[in-house]
Amino acid sequence: MTDLAKLLLEHLSNPESSWSMGSYGAVAEFFQDAGEVIESDSSDVLTRLTPRGGIRIELQENIGICAYENTSSHGTARQHIALCLPEESSRMSGNQVLTELEPDGEALDEAHRDAILFDLGVSSLGSGCYQLDFCVRTSDLDLVEFLREHCGSSIFEHGSPVFPRLLESQPQRVVITRLGRIEVYQAIGGEHTDDKTPEGPHTHLLPELLGLNLTHSADVPIKEGWVPCAFLYPKSPVLSEAGEAHRDS
Repeated sequence: MTDLAKLLLEHLSNPESSWSMGSYGAVAEFFQDAGEVIESDSSDVLTRLTPRGGIRIELQENIGICAYENTSSHGTARQHIALCLPEESSRMSGNQVLTELEPDGEALDEAHRDAILFDLGVSSLGSGCYQLDFCVRTSDLDLVEFLREHCGSSIFEHGSPVFPRLLESQPQRVVITRLGRIEVYQAIGGEHTDDKTPEGPHTHLLPELLGLNLTHSADVPIKEGWVPCAFLYPKSPVLSEAGEAHRDS
C-alpha cells in the first residue's frame, strides 16, 4: 500500500474527517459518526459504508495532491487536501440531458446493485462540471418509468417536472468521478428537512453556481491543467464540523 493510500485509509477510519466529490455547484459530501460504519463486501479497502451513505476512493497513477489552507468565517485557518487529475484524465460523460445509464453494478452496497442509475445531465448548465456524473439511483418502478419518459430532456428547463418529482420521491444520489464515488441515502434538503441541509452525507445541486463554469472554488490553489476530483477535510482542532468555533477554543 502506498503512503497516500495509508493516509487516506487513516482518515477514512476517522469519523472526524470528512470528504467531498464534485464541482463548484454540484457536490456530494460524506460524513460519518463514530461507530456508524457497516461492513461492505467491497474488496477495496478505501471504502466506507454507513446507513446514511458511503464513499469509495479509487487511486490513479497520475493523481496529484494539493494541500492548502483557507480561512473560516471565524478567522481560523483550516487544512484541506485536494486529490486531482490532469484535465483530460478527469473528464466524465459530459451528459447534458437526463440519461438512463444501467443497473449500478458498482454500488457500495450489494442490495443497491440492481437499482437503475440516471445521470441528471448537469453539464448543460456550465462547462465547469465535466469531472463528475451527478446521478440518482432508484429501484422504484414508478419513478424509473417517469424518468425514462423524460430522458433526452434537460431537467433544468423551465417547467420541467423532474425536480419536483425527485423531491417527492427522494431517490439515492450518486456522484461519480475518476477517483471514486460518494453515495447519499438521506433526504434531499427541502420541505423534508425544514429547508436545512441534513447532518451527515448530503448533496448540493446549485444551478446558479454551475453557471459560473468553475471546476472548483477560486480560492483553491489548483495548478493549471489539473482538476480536483475529491477533497479530504481533516478535523480542525478548533472548529466543529459545521465550521463553528468549539466552546473551549
